[in-house]
Amino acid sequence: LLAGVAQGLEVDIPASDPDIQGRVHDAVWSKAPLDVAIHLDDAHLITSPEGLDAVAALIRDLPKNGHLVLASRIPVDVPLARLRAHGQLLEITEADLCLSDEELAGLRSKRGNNKADADLPRHVATADLQLAAGSDASIDFLWEEILSGLEPDRLMYLRRAALVEELDDLTARELTDGLYDAATLVADLPLVERHGVSSVRLHQLLRDALTAGLNDSERRKALELAAGLEVRRQRYAAGVRLYHEAGHDIAARETAREYVMVPTLRQTMDELAEIRSIISEISPGSALELALEASQRFGGLEEHITPRFLAMVDAARQQGDALLEVLALHRILQAAFIGLAPILDEHVQRVHELADTSSFAIGVDAHLRSQLAQRAGDTDAAIAALSDYHHFGPTSEIVLTSERLCDLGRPEQVGVGLSPDDLDTLAAGSEIFVAFAMWLRGEASPELAQMVVSEMVPTVLRRGVTHPSVSILGVGTSIALAAGDTDSARRRSDQARELSNLGVGVRVAQFAHVAAASLAAITQGDDAAAELLDPALTGASLEYEQQRAHLLALPLIYLVRPETRKMLDIASFGPSLTTAVDAGRALVELRELGSATSASRLPWNHENLLRVHVLPPHLAELACAAADSGNAAAGELLKTLPNLSRNLARVEAVSSAPAQRHAKYELEQIPPEPPAKMSAQLLGAVRLERNNVPVQDNDWERRARVRELCALLLERRSIDRLDVVSLLWPEHPDEARAQASLRTALSTLQQILEPNRSRDVEPFFLRSVGDTLLMDPALTTDVDRFDELMTAAIAEDRAGLPASALITYRQALELYGGDYVEGTDSSWLVLPRLRLRALALNGCCRLAELTSAQGEPEQAARWAMRARSLDPLDQRAARLFITALDAGGHRSGAAEAAKELQTALSAH
Repeated sequence: LLAGVAQGLEVDIPASDPDIQGRVHDAVWSKAPLDVAIHLDDAHLITSPEGLDAVAALIRDLPKNGHLVLASRIPVDVPLARLRAHGQLLEITEADLCLSDEELAGLRSKRGNNKADADLPRHVATADLQLAAGSDASIDFLWEEILSGLEPDRLMYLRRAALVEELDDLTARELTDGLYDAATLVADLPLVERHGVSSVRLHQLLRDALTAGLNDSERRKALELAAGLEVRRQRYAAGVRLYHEAGHDIAARETAREYVMVPTLRQTMDELAEIRSIISEISPGSALELALEASQRFGGLEEHITPRFLAMVDAARQQGDALLEVLALHRILQAAFIGLAPILDEHVQRVHELADTSSFAIGVDAHLRSQLAQRAGDTDAAIAALSDYHHFGPTSEIVLTSERLCDLGRPEQVGVGLSPDDLDTLAAGSEIFVAFAMWLRGEASPELAQMVVSEMVPTVLRRGVTHPSVSILGVGTSIALAAGDTDSARRRSDQARELSNLGVGVRVAQFAHVAAASLAAITQGDDAAAELLDPALTGASLEYEQQRAHLLALPLIYLVRPETRKMLDIASFGPSLTTAVDAGRALVELRELGSATSASRLPWNHENLLRVHVLPPHLAELACAAADSGNAAAGELLKTLPNLSRNLARVEAVSSAPAQRHAKYELEQIPPEPPAKMSAQLLGAVRLERNNVPVQDNDWERRARVRELCALLLERRSIDRLDVVSLLWPEHPDEARAQASLRTALSTLQQILEPNRSRDVEPFFLRSVGDTLLMDPALTTDVDRFDELMTAAIAEDRAGLPASALITYRQALELYGGDYVEGTDSSWLVLPRLRLRALALNGCCRLAELTSAQGEPEQAARWAMRARSLDPLDQRAARLFITALDAGGHRSGAAEAAKELQTALSAH
């Protein structure tokens, strides 16, 4: 394989060469800066371990100008995750090559909208085949050339598999009586696309060919087998569809009934719509159809939920369907408990009456008893009712039990034994409350949790159900704030607010309110947070009942809403949330009494738990107070907090003496942050930029001596005042007056660098220590970057890395905008100016040599001409210029340039 690649590169490398991989690499590299694409066609035929290793090595080791193109029927089994993660992989699948609706319409139009073209496949190649020979001919071709040669049993199994849209290993084994996995079943077949890790999809043309002539009995059997498997895997929409296609509408209805019973967290709007469309054909106007239609209201039409489920109650009663009636009452009461409707005694009583009609009804009754007990303040009874949740069945039990335990302040009892890595293994919807519990009990650092929730948020939003979307965005806001990612927190908070405005109920809306208040506490202060948590705004009483969203911000609520303290002081929580309340109490004690006692008693060795529950500025305050009292663990935790300088400054401003003392001490240990991002351009005319914006200042533009002083300080970084005077005012007869001129220039430069600095604040960029003037490295220059790039380019060049060196040389020379401190002729500038000009000259010459060797005479001439502009007498630059002109076919220009060089050299 590699020898063939070498031959394609016009390099003679025998396959026996032990370093063939390295030599192929060098062959590509030697063509830099040209891009080289190695195209391996029919790459799916590379199946041996050695061949796949060779392809993987090419992917891993090709230089930057080398590209690998794999044309394959299925993805080649080589590692691509790193390239994909870094955006260095372009994947073009069969779907990408398919014709769009507009393209199909245009194609049909060009052919006169022939009826025979109505079912053209989207795949370009198969569409072309069908247009050329017709659909039947295409199918005949597949049978004659491919399918007829297959073993009869395998062909039978493939015909079954052609009835399902996606084939994975489990489905394949189900349809083939355990004989084949997906890859083996479709091995060597065309028109197969790999989908995911172990799933494949047969192209519609191949499916049509396989199902042509399939008898009704075989078709029904295959569809029912696939449907049963999909239902067991809880892919209900696919199960309903397959049963319906098989003509088994009783099973389709039962599957739809099973689906409507699962928690709404596990349902998606797409699934509901697909199942409802089928049930509306099978059982129009039934309680089951009403259940599906009502459930769709969770996708942004929550105000219609209760009326639609009430209609379902009536229909279920009329049809004698107690199971669907209790489901409807369950959904009505769920909506009531999140604030979408009042809790009516008649609904409560009816649930109790139906409790003995089914196992599910027992679970619904237990759920109702748990909710009512919590509202009555009886936590023990609320927890005891959970023992009957197994009647819901395993799918609903894990979701509802996790939900209730979180609401009851017992996250420690949720998902015991699971870790954040296990979340991906849980069924869709089941992971939300398990993840919520893990967060509340401090199982992961905010940074890790931020990575997890960043993947979860899009997944939950795609399900299309509004109230879990608002909830996950609220949780995600708290996680982002704990991790110090204010931008992500703001985006999530804004999105939660927008979704909650659709009408999600008071309790769910609290997630948006708590998110906004937590964000405000960090960005604006505690008073702003208090206003955003005002019951007049949120619609939720804080005095008598804590809600799920409040668990995310207990210390903040305790601090800024005093009316909650009595309730929270007597609340029955597990250890994690008790710690959160203790932190709130410690903040109040510190602020109002100046006491650090409670702060010192917090579990400072449980870093994640405290970071989860206490906002960074408040945690910094508590840690400072505890550290001031001698708690070393608090001092260590303090160092892990994001935006530490800003939070310590806030502690100094708002807290009491114990915290203020330690905050002041810590601030003194932290190097100050620059007041702005400052940079200077010294190559060419001297310029300053503040936060990437050119400095516009009259003194800077009018006073050349101030600009020169700035350049000198940047060149030396540390210099004695007397040396500055001797370099900038060498002819001044009066040293005292020269020193006065320096002081004036320094004062002006200070004002230019830090125009908003208060008199009582020490300068950051330009400081004076005794007689020494210091310019801080935070004020960067293009000279520093130019030197850095030129050093790197020379090192790459010497190491035999011409492609990398060429790029780096170019980057360096883009910075060289002219002579060092152009327009000023002081003696101190002579040597640095000559040094930098020589570097630029050599860089231009080297670029001319590299590009000339690549067969790019025009580029070579451009770089050589730039080198000549730096030194018209430089013979290397002149020779390169002449050679490049000649190579580009400009012989007269080359001759004229040679004469000019001869004349110039003679004159000198």
